[in-house]
Amino acid sequence: MQTSTPRAFLLVSIALVQGWNALPSVAETLPNNDLSAAREALANGDLALAERSFRTILQQRPGELDAYRGLGETLAAQGRKTEAGQLYLNLGRGLLQSNQFLLAAEILVPAADLLANAEAFAQLGKARLFAQDPPGAVAPLRRAVELGGDVRTRLYLAAALWDTREFEAAEGVYLELLATRSTPVVEHQLGRLLSWQGRAAEAVPHLRRALQTAPSGDIELDLAQALVAAGELDEALAAFQRAATAMPRSFKARYGLARLHLQRGENEAARIEMAAYQQLYAEEQEKTRLQGLQRARLDHAWNLIEQSLFAEAAAELERQAAANGATVEVLGGLATAYSGLGRHGDAVNVLERAVSLDPERQDLRLMLSEERLKATGDGPR
Repeated sequence: MQTSTPRAFLLVSIALVQGWNALPSVAETLPNNDLSAAREALANGDLALAERSFRTILQQRPGELDAYRGLGETLAAQGRKTEAGQLYLNLGRGLLQSNQFLLAAEILVPAADLLANAEAFAQLGKARLFAQDPPGAVAPLRRAVELGGDVRTRLYLAAALWDTREFEAAEGVYLELLATRSTPVVEHQLGRLLSWQGRAAEAVPHLRRALQTAPSGDIELDLAQALVAAGELDEALAAFQRAATAMPRSFKARYGLARLHLQRGENEAARIEMAAYQQLYAEEQEKTRLQGLQRARLDHAWNLIEQSLFAEAAAELERQAAANGATVEVLGGLATAYSGLGRHGDAVNVLERAVSLDPERQDLRLMLSEERLKATGDGPR
């Protein structure tokens, strides 16, 4: 299993970061800050040395996942279960934010065991759901709801139940939410679930209410499809037309219009919409192909980074940014490569661009702070 993952831009608790500076150096007792030596200290029961050792490794290599695991085990062995659980929870959140769902789920298991609170169970369930493991997501999400989980957690639970074909249970979650207050998200999701089960007539009122409070092309499209199934073709035609106007690149809306026109005997209109559908569908397929190619190139760049081939990675990522635009993920990788080359000023410039594109990415902000320190000569190298 990969243990060092710069792609995660791991989000570390402020208390942990501050704690590093307060700890005495273990450089003399820990040759090269070696992970195996830290593990040996833990195995021998020298918990104080183990803690200092793991923290020192993380100060120098913030992406070392095994060091996080070791520190968590050390804290738990000292009876500091809440601190250990919070460490795992923060780490899991960072991995979730970086779309590393399988790894996040693995890390969040001890967080849930140690903290046993709604947030930890909710994050574990979310990680498993996003990792395409709905059956594994149900139990922690149910536990999170029992402990007072919020609306978002309940929506994740409903999604997991839906994916495991527990339709009645998923519907129950949505109805419980609606009993408190009607929201467009819940109305929309319940309408989709009912349509999925072939209960179009029941779905239509929910989708109409969702549309009234939060107009969107997606809801228009779902409503149009439900109306067709319910036999309300005139209203369905209007809904498809609104969906196509709101989402001019939607091949699904054009396909729905083509089929409905054909069903109504409007052959010329059906021909026009079918031609539009075929063109949009082909363009979408080409876009997907290019995105897959870009993803493969980005993965290749990260493999170079993980092999410490920073110059090659930087060159590859610079080519990608020039050819396809500087996305947040490309910029994050480029900053990591620059940092590996000691070009901390360049890393700062790139990360400032990344943060401007996604101001909510706290992991990028943490990395930016670290690179600024390194650029001024005050940070660890």
